[in-house]
Parts: sequence; C-alpha cells; structure tokens
Amino acid sequence: YKYAIIAILIVMLLGMAIAYLSVRRKGIFSSILDVVTMFPMIISGTIMGIMLLLSFNHKPLVLSGTAAIMIISFVIRRMPYTIRSSSAILRQMSPVVEEASISLGYTPMKTFWKVTCPLMMSGVFSGLILSWITTIQELSSSVILYTGRTATMSVSVYTEVSRNNYGIASALASILTVTVIISLMLFFKLSGKKSISL
Repeated sequence: YKYAIIAILIVMLLGMAIAYLSVRRKGIFSSILDVVTMFPMIISGTIMGIMLLLSFNHKPLVLSGTAAIMIISFVIRRMPYTIRSSSAILRQMSPVVEEASISLGYTPMKTFWKVTCPLMMSGVFSGLILSWITTIQELSSSVILYTGRTATMSVSVYTEVSRNNYGIASALASILTVTVIISLMLFFKLSGKKSISL
C-alpha cells in the first residue's frame, strides 16, 4: 500500500502536467511526450522490469533492490490511465475559462493550479482509481524487481502459492480483493457514477 500510495501521488502530479501539455500546449515536444508516455501500455511488465534493472544497476545511480525502483516501475506502468482520463476532461473544458483567469491577473502557473486543476479533478480521479487498483495488484514487473525487503502483496501471493502455502496466499489475495472492492465502491460513491470510463 505504501509504494502504491507514493506512486499514485506522483502519477497524479505528472499525469495532470503531461495531459495539460499535450492538450493545451500542442507542438512537436508535447506530441512526442504523449506518444512516449503511452509506451507502457504496449510493453509488458516483465520487459519493463528487466529494462529498469539494466538501467539502474550501475553507478552513479544504483536503485536495484530498493523501494525507489519499485515506485518508478509503478509510476511508469500506470501513468497512461491518468494521462488519458485527464486529457479527455481537458478536451471537454473550454480554454476560455483559463484565458479569463489570466486576463483577470492570475499568472499561467497560478491559473493551472487554481482553476484548471480543480476542473480536471473528476477525470483525474477516474484515472487514479484505475491506476490504484492495477498498482496494488501489479505482479509482472514487481516479480522481477522485488527483494525480501520490498516484496509487495501480489508478489507475496505468488511466492506463497509457489511454496504451496495456500492458506497465506488466500488470506493475502482476500485482502487485495477487499481493497479493490472498497476502492471501487468509494469511487462510485464519490463520483455518483455506475461505471469507470477513461
């Protein structure tokens, strides 16, 4: 849960910024950024885990075996959900609201934080719920990156099943299932929706 919460907070901030750049500041850089941030949707988690191990296993930045590499993996793998849902809500918003804020004296940065972000929150929240649910269940990259100190609940379920400890695996899987159900119920309650859409 700790790694997932940290990853979700980073995903929220980066996802909103990247979505804003790709929708409101169109150009070559924002187009490339949009395409690059979607790569984790087509690259398998196992390949991503191996790439991260190869990238961060040498000086000056050795992150293999740390919590940081797990969080980086979660952020990279789950950010597309938040970017897509944030972009969708931004496309529905008229830029006139932001222009009015700037004309009334707010700087563009203050307008982004005080006006645009609150208006984006419904889309961002939808993407974050999807990111949260998939992050707490992430196995494919985690099983490559974990150590004894950084094993997540889904990795623990996997290792306990491989050791034939089905009781512990069932208990951990039940906790994950209940967490997912509570997360979805909370989302439906707060958003007033009956389904999650991007």
